Amino acid sequence: MSATEVARTLSLDRTEEGASFLIYRHGRPACLMAPPVAGSRKISECLAILRGRPGVTLDDRFGRDLREVISGEGVEDRPWD
Repeated sequence: MSATEVARTLSLDRTEEGASFLIYRHGRPACLMAPPVAGSRKISECLAILRGRPGVTLDDRFGRDLREVISGEGVEDRPWD
């Protein structure tokens, strides 16, 4: 389906019903329009998964390694400051 066809004819109703559309632009695939992936989790389910995992032990080099990673990334301007 071309971008022009999408603009003229595509209905979100069909996507909500489960249809998927591969959209082409200049003869090349540009976008896949599809229903969202179902299957989100409740926070209680996420917590149960996390609680079921073994704990993490940080070694004495963790802080130094973390500072090194942070310093290597640089500082971005923060417009809210």
